[in-house]
Amino acid sequence: MYNIQMQNYYQFIVPRLNGAEIRKKFGYYRTLVKKGVAGFIVFGGELKTLRRYLALLQEESELP
Repeated sequence: MYNIQMQNYYQFIVPRLNGAEIRKKFGYYRTLVKKGVAGFIVFGGELKTLRRYLALLQEESELP
């Protein structure tokens, strides 16, 4: 009936990322990145660890 292209609604979502749990939940966060979330709001965690894991997530992203 309607000829509307499907949009990626994940691009409007900015989920919370718990920095202290980034190692345990890395697979979950990677899934969100692959779905196309707009980004994350990061709470807590060690700076060194966050830098490493966030760089890995950014590599997975289609858009930086």
